[in-house]
Amino acid sequence: MTIAYYARLNKIAIWNSFMIVFAFWKGSIWKIILDEVGTWYLIYLCIAGIYRFYLSAEQQEIFSSFIRDLQDKHNVCVPMQFMLGYFIGMVGERWGESFENVSYIEKVALSVAAFIPGVVNIHNRRNIIRYMVLSQILGIRQISALVKKRFPNNDALVTAGLLHETERKKLEKVPCAVYAESFVPIIWALKILQKYEEAEERTFKADNPREEFGGTGVYDTVYAEITEFHEKTATLSTYDTTPIPLAYSQIVIFSVRLYFFICLFTRQHLDMDDTYLELVFSLFPLLTIMQFIFMVGCMKVSSVLINPMGEDDDNYECNYVFDRNLFVGMEIVGWVKENPAKTHPDLDGRNIIDIDNRPYYPKYGDKFDGKNKAYVGSYKHVPFPHKAMSKLPLDAQQVQGKKKRVGTCLSCNLTLKEPNTSAEEPEAAIVASPGAVVLHVQPQ
Repeated sequence: MTIAYYARLNKIAIWNSFMIVFAFWKGSIWKIILDEVGTWYLIYLCIAGIYRFYLSAEQQEIFSSFIRDLQDKHNVCVPMQFMLGYFIGMVGERWGESFENVSYIEKVALSVAAFIPGVVNIHNRRNIIRYMVLSQILGIRQISALVKKRFPNNDALVTAGLLHETERKKLEKVPCAVYAESFVPIIWALKILQKYEEAEERTFKADNPREEFGGTGVYDTVYAEITEFHEKTATLSTYDTTPIPLAYSQIVIFSVRLYFFICLFTRQHLDMDDTYLELVFSLFPLLTIMQFIFMVGCMKVSSVLINPMGEDDDNYECNYVFDRNLFVGMEIVGWVKENPAKTHPDLDGRNIIDIDNRPYYPKYGDKFDGKNKAYVGSYKHVPFPHKAMSKLPLDAQQVQGKKKRVGTCLSCNLTLKEPNTSAEEPEAAIVASPGAVVLHVQPQ
């Protein structure tokens, strides 16, 4: 999941921000690139040692002549900045679009709760929410490793209470399940809406036999929210099946690797008559290592973002989204004043009021899968002392704003003064400087 660090940056301070940001390990640039930097530097030292201690003078001359010719053409042959910059921009844009298409249940749940009211319809509302979450899981399960590990088959969905046994049989009989099966729960949800609309029409005609039923508007309103919810899930699947062209990813990764492979030779210090201090600096190419961290780090970050449904530290936590959608959706549609537990149980026989909406996760020994984490606000677990509160006076700064101080208006050559509170002289808020127009404010 994405690493949250905003709570540590609540104040702008150069030194503190630098230390706090670079102190993270999980999801940091150090975790991504440290092993590659170490490997590259060891190979660099090995080449330097072979050149200095194992080659003869004639071989050193041939090697240094070849390296000097290569240094002149190195930066020209590999256009690193252009290719890497364009690749990062493309990957970042698709990552943002993928994030915008992660669906949340509130709009659907609120429309269902508002347009299908009453205790009698609570089981219909709950089933619509369950079908929406089920559709989301079926769609994202095909593109997310974490979701696939949690729900490897439909039996896991039955165990988690998201799918009934009879529904599972219907789902597995769908002919086009190989291509897409997430639309099936959507159809089930829309059938509930159709039955509700038909029941409302029968009630209306029974009370008003001579009038024509014009519809309640429930179907159109809730239908729009349901289809929008499913459309986002389908878009996520499209991003997975139609990724950034493989050839472009290959050429960017290959060019970065090739560039720094050549740097192993072109950044060698070839002067054998250098001093001890110069030798020390030549054996630790600081600027080249910094360039390696910047360029290879950007490439590695792009490789992480190119698949936001993976298992890296900065990938989306889809399992938490499912848990949140199920719990929040059930709470919204089940929030009624009456107690329906005695007469209207859910379709699976569970008590509506005391239902336990805690999510199910696979268990490995005595522990649950630790890769699935919850998204929480940056300050959710930050303790702050409670202080007594009271109403502000009307002249407080939070109400009236900050009062202006005495100053000079440079554009009009006017000097601002505090208003005169004396009753003897007329109040003048602005007094002109020499040579300027005089403005007076007369009292009423």
